[in-house]
Amino acid sequence: LPTLPQVPDGPYSRAPFVHKSSSQHDRTSAVGDMTYERLEFLGDAYLEVIATRLIFSRYPHLAAGRQAQIRERLVKNDTLTQFSMAYNFQDRLKAGGGERELGKTSGKILADVFEAYVAAVILSDPVDGFRRAETWLTELWAPILLREFGPISSDGGATFNEYNQNAKQELQQKIVGRDVKLEYLENRPMEQTKHIQKYFISLFLTGWGYNKHLLGSGEGQNKVEAGNRAAMDAMVKSKDIIDEAARKLSALREQRKMEAAAKE
Repeated sequence: LPTLPQVPDGPYSRAPFVHKSSSQHDRTSAVGDMTYERLEFLGDAYLEVIATRLIFSRYPHLAAGRQAQIRERLVKNDTLTQFSMAYNFQDRLKAGGGERELGKTSGKILADVFEAYVAAVILSDPVDGFRRAETWLTELWAPILLREFGPISSDGGATFNEYNQNAKQELQQKIVGRDVKLEYLENRPMEQTKHIQKYFISLFLTGWGYNKHLLGSGEGQNKVEAGNRAAMDAMVKSKDIIDEAARKLSALREQRKMEAAAKE
């Protein structure tokens, strides 16, 4: 876990963890009136900008829609809640009455607190705050990008597999013969996020000794893209199975050619 950038003592160091119901909420001045509810509005915008800069520089070859999909993964509430909990932000939240307990269990509140902290880091250091926040967030997001979207090459570019719109067709031609079937099935309901729709498809193989065997999964802005990404995923994760099936199909076709030639 990257070191948490510190916010100097003052209103910005307290505000990310202060709920408006807290007795520490000072309403006598504009700065003292800061709470995480106010700061998260600005922090949300900073997170979008920093994530966009990161994705644009590391995945420049991807379509804008796919870049937006990756950004959504980085800044969604579930991701930010996990970060808040990793830094124990829930233990620092100051609120009145039942809000304290709510802060320990509500993902939305913890996501807001994280956004507020990002804003506090930047606002408390007008000279270097943005750079510090960007460096920190880039390190935080790196494992997600590596795990889900591919490694970063030595020149700073990504080795992310570019979308192959013919992946399903190529896989079909490679391994499907008589009594062999590839099934593309939705594995969860479509999700409507702030920016895009996401579909989730799993690919199953029946034939060549397998019965509805999971080869890979993919997601996309429509079912066609999700299916192609499932085929792309299968060609990486189930390469041995696919290569074996391709060899069997090739041998079968060769045998049929020989049988046909013998009849002539």
